[in-house]
Amino acid sequence: MFNLFESQEEKEAKRKAFQEKIFPHGDGQRNKVKEALEQTFPERNIKQLLYEYIILKEKVLDDEKDTVKINLKPKMTDVEFDKLLSILEEDLASHT
Repeated sequence: MFNLFESQEEKEAKRKAFQEKIFPHGDGQRNKVKEALEQTFPERNIKQLLYEYIILKEKVLDDEKDTVKINLKPKMTDVEFDKLLSILEEDLASHT
């Protein structure tokens, strides 16, 4: 949640905690996911796609996967969503 009165240290701590939640194994994990997205979706904007991936992963980690499909549906076909989910499942399986 956005808080006007958070210190820079508090903001940085929240950012770091979120980054560790999504990519607990650091930049190597993030880069591997990004490469998989680029190979699977070469025609898509990689920044937007990585953002969508992060939303999906956060929802899966928070056990709210069904709600994210509704949000991504206008941007993705069912086939694209299934491919994105497959990349996520591989990511989760390789780092547990």
